[in-house]
Amino acid sequence: MTFGQFLSILKARWWLVLLVIGVVTGATLGINLLLPKQYQASASVVLDFKPDPLSNALYGGMAPPALMATQVDIIRSDRVAQRVVRNLKLNENPQIRQQWQEETNGQGSIEAWLATVFQRNMDVQPSRESSVIEVSYKSADPRFAAGLANAFVQAYIDTSLELRVDPARQYSTFFDTRAREARDALEKAQNRVSSYQKENGIIATDERLDVENQRLNELSSQLTMLQAIAAENNLAETAFLIPDESGEADYELRWFTPTVEVALCGHATLACGHVLLSAAPWRQEMRFRTRKAGILQVARINGDEGDEEGYRMALPSYPPAPKAMPDIVLALGGDPVETQWHPGGYAIIAYRDAASVRTLAPDFRALKEGGDVLYIATAPGDGDPSGADVISRAFAPGAGIDEDPVTGSAHSVLTPYWAARLGRDRFAAYQASTRGGHVGCRLDGDMVELTGRCVTTLVGDFLL
Repeated sequence: MTFGQFLSILKARWWLVLLVIGVVTGATLGINLLLPKQYQASASVVLDFKPDPLSNALYGGMAPPALMATQVDIIRSDRVAQRVVRNLKLNENPQIRQQWQEETNGQGSIEAWLATVFQRNMDVQPSRESSVIEVSYKSADPRFAAGLANAFVQAYIDTSLELRVDPARQYSTFFDTRAREARDALEKAQNRVSSYQKENGIIATDERLDVENQRLNELSSQLTMLQAIAAENNLAETAFLIPDESGEADYELRWFTPTVEVALCGHATLACGHVLLSAAPWRQEMRFRTRKAGILQVARINGDEGDEEGYRMALPSYPPAPKAMPDIVLALGGDPVETQWHPGGYAIIAYRDAASVRTLAPDFRALKEGGDVLYIATAPGDGDPSGADVISRAFAPGAGIDEDPVTGSAHSVLTPYWAARLGRDRFAAYQASTRGGHVGCRLDGDMVELTGRCVTTLVGDFLL
């Protein structure tokens, strides 16, 4: 068949050709209209690469293909995908957990299941002419696609930092373990010497041999020094940190007012988390072991879920109970509608409106007679310029603080109190001191989750 004959056939069957074209076009259009729209979002990351002389000569300063391929494999790895799930806290979403239960019958890990789902719609493309890697994600929701693309890039950065610092951390753990074993051996030897002295009635004239007195003197001098620093600062609370040797947390934490040591201070804990996480950008959280409040945790908020960037802190929940406190009401002033008490030394005095709390002029001398008690005046925030759901002020004259600017521990009591009255487990609070401060509050079982932001204002050294 010649080409001319082919054209003649098409002319004779022109209606058939048009029909085929119309059917194909209509089917394609119909499928496109029926299928949900897919949006693709992309995020880019630049590979931090310092070439050696040989690589620089071979690749002109660009990252070697093998290195680029390795980074692509890391982004596509289960470790990065599961980190995305943890960072976005999708494994805590009730709807997603229900879907996981239906599809897997509860078999395996929800993090691994979600990671596999995300990896199907994620693509990684390294640039051929630069050190840029592009991560893209497809989804029917454009905001979700953008959020996942950015989350994969952030998880890759965090994982890369972990891979770099893990060897150093392992060496550090090894040496810390050895040092702890050496200290334990020394302490056991000191105890044996002390026991021998007591059993044999030996009174050491050389102070270097009196182990018990040395230990007491050392603890006394440490406590005196901490209290002196807190008094010199003359702030509501001063926090002190040392690396934790128990393995339960990252640091041991204690708080001091200018006059006493306190059992719990939320905002000083938040400040400690801010300082430590700012110095360790690869970390997402810090854990603190305390003497009376248990293990506390401060975690980074990256803003991936629409929340403002800042920090999330978990404190114990202290639900109060009704109790009449006429002397406290008289010292605070105003006309409260309810008073409640928690045996940890927290008094809640509830007022009708925010204006009543803001205009209080307490008798601090009378409140100080109550001892180390935190007096919390609170009211609904309706109509208050702060825009918060709850307003409060906190006073602790017995601990050397007439009025605390912002008090995290007060919200350990306020959160269960107001959650029951507002009928929801999450609300916005504002502490209406002269400086003032916003606190996000959420009741989570026997814990309280507080959110807020921190700013470093001063860095320096103490000369002791």
